[in-house]
Amino acid sequence: MVGDPWDDADLVRRFRESANAAERRSPLNAALSRIVARDRSLATLLGHAPAEQQLPVLLLAAVHHELLADRDHELARWYPNLTPSPASPDDRRLPEVFTSFVHDHSASILKSLATRHVQTNEVGRTALLVAGLGEVTSVLEGRPLAHLDVGTSAGLNLLLDRLRYRFVGDDGATHPLRGSAAGGAAPEIVADVRGRLDLPDRMPTVTARRGLDLHPIDLDDAVNRRWLEACVWPDQADRFARLRAALELARSDPPELVRGDAVDSLADHVEDLQGHGVPLVTTTWVLNYVPTDRRRAFVDTLDQLGSAGDLMWVFAEAPALTQGLPHAPEQQAEHRTAVTRVTWRGGERVVDHVAIAHPHGYWIHADAAS
Repeated sequence: MVGDPWDDADLVRRFRESANAAERRSPLNAALSRIVARDRSLATLLGHAPAEQQLPVLLLAAVHHELLADRDHELARWYPNLTPSPASPDDRRLPEVFTSFVHDHSASILKSLATRHVQTNEVGRTALLVAGLGEVTSVLEGRPLAHLDVGTSAGLNLLLDRLRYRFVGDDGATHPLRGSAAGGAAPEIVADVRGRLDLPDRMPTVTARRGLDLHPIDLDDAVNRRWLEACVWPDQADRFARLRAALELARSDPPELVRGDAVDSLADHVEDLQGHGVPLVTTTWVLNYVPTDRRRAFVDTLDQLGSAGDLMWVFAEAPALTQGLPHAPEQQAEHRTAVTRVTWRGGERVVDHVAIAHPHGYWIHADAAS
């Protein structure tokens, strides 16, 4: 439950917890969270965000957003994605420089806090979807796919068949896949694989692609693109670089992005895409934001559609946060990402529990899925 948005002590507590949680994966974000926790004039800024968005990473993203537009500022010296030799997060100058930057940009930061929300457009998740596809020849029978990505935001999952992939096994053997735009402009997604994973030998043909979202992102808007970059933790420079490459690739051949509700609009779009190929519905860390009864309605809608025609659904969601989805019974309390493939063929539904994976696609453990 979200506490009182104006409870200073509660906001301070959240930043302290954020510092502890980020220490290993993002030392800079951990250091910045500690700075905010020690200065209530900074911590209380988060109270200007809607109650459900009062997350420490939102304030850090709002600051990052301003810094990306003001890269010559001294604060950039500490950001690994903005300088090749970043200063240490333990540098004694960081609190003073960070606090000064926030105060100088407070008006713009407050506007971001009030109007934006945390968005993880992680193109590495396409590796999870490719792994989830597996060998789908029994369903496709030579037919192409028509891809519908639900909760698409900027539509980066719709690049699935256009990217380069390298799956690296326990023994060091690699399984490369090259998509239709696999030249130098297409980022390569590398995923470590443990266990036997049924990977496709080649990318499937996708003849239609559409993204569905309540608030789809216009990639022609430079400020929107900068916000997506700002939501990447600055310590993770590799994610920042491949996000930028993916955004440019998406802009070179923009996918169709439409506004609509994940449940109420689902049937219309799947039925519309059926004329282009076998519909493939994908969701990645989206349905945890949907109430349980609406998640069940989402699954019921797919069941109804699958009873009338061939259909695929590949999802990467955390079972503990998405009750009502067809997770394996033994995974119901799992907080890690579970990759699952559901196919409907001749009205019969088959569920395959493919793997447990890193939420950003860094590793895929097929031997942990059952």
